[in-house]
Amino acid sequence: MKRPILELHLTYSKFTVPYFSYLSRFRNIHKFSLTGDSNHFAPTIEKTLARVLANNHCLSHLFLHLVARWESTLGVSGIERVFPMKSTKNVALRHFSLREGSIIAAPHIFHHLRGLKSLEISHIDLYHESAGFWTELAQQEIHIPSITLRTQSVPSAVIDYLISNEGMTELMFEVESNIGNTAKRVLGEVVPRHSGTLEVLQLTSCWGRHWILDSQLEYMIGVSQCTKLRVLGTVVEGKDFMVCNIPLSYAILILLF
Repeated sequence: MKRPILELHLTYSKFTVPYFSYLSRFRNIHKFSLTGDSNHFAPTIEKTLARVLANNHCLSHLFLHLVARWESTLGVSGIERVFPMKSTKNVALRHFSLREGSIIAAPHIFHHLRGLKSLEISHIDLYHESAGFWTELAQQEIHIPSITLRTQSVPSAVIDYLISNEGMTELMFEVESNIGNTAKRVLGEVVPRHSGTLEVLQLTSCWGRHWILDSQLEYMIGVSQCTKLRVLGTVVEGKDFMVCNIPLSYAILILLF
C-alpha cells in the first residue's frame, strides 16, 4: 500500500524531545512548517529535528519560524543545527523559508540547498552574521530562481551573491537601511545583470523614500532593461512628502510600461 504524502504545519510554544521523536518515525513528509519558541529548542531537540529532516528525503517545502524571547539570554536556534550533519542523502528541498532564527556558513547545510527553487529569509540580522553564508552560496554556484529577503540591512556579500545568482526570475527585496549604498548596487548591478530573466521584481525600502522616487534615473534604466518582467511591485509610504510625489511615481511607471 502506497503511503500518503504528509503535510505537517505545527505551531506550539514549547516543543519537547518526545514530540519530535515521534515525528522522526515518518518517512513521507512532503511539507513541514514549524513555529515555536527558540528558547525551548535545546540541542537535543535540534538533533531530533535534524533526524526528522534526514529521514524524509522527499521533503520539498520547509518553513521554520523560530521565535526568540526578548527576556531570554539564550541564543536563537540556527539552521546549521536543524539540518542533518551526517546524512548520506540530500534532503530534496525546493522551497525554504526561515523567519527569525540565525544563519551561518556551516559546511554541512549547502548540499541540502542545491535544488532550491525559492529561498525566503525574513526578520534576521543579515548584516552582522550572514556574510559567510552568501559567500559560500556564490562559491558553490548554488543558483536559486526566487529570492525573498526582508531585513534591516544587508552586507555586500548578499548583493554579490544576487549578482552571481544565474537564472534568477523573482526578487522580492525589502530593507530598512541603505547601509553600503544598497539601493544603488541593486539598481545598478543586480537588476541589469538579470534583465533577461527577471519576471517578478519588488523593491521596498523603509528609509524614508522609495526606490522609484529616490533613484529615479537608476530605477528607470534598470527596470526598463527587464524584457521578461511580468510583475513590478512598488510601495509608496504614507508620509506627507511621499503622498505629494505619488503622481510622479505613476508618471515614471507609465513611461516604463
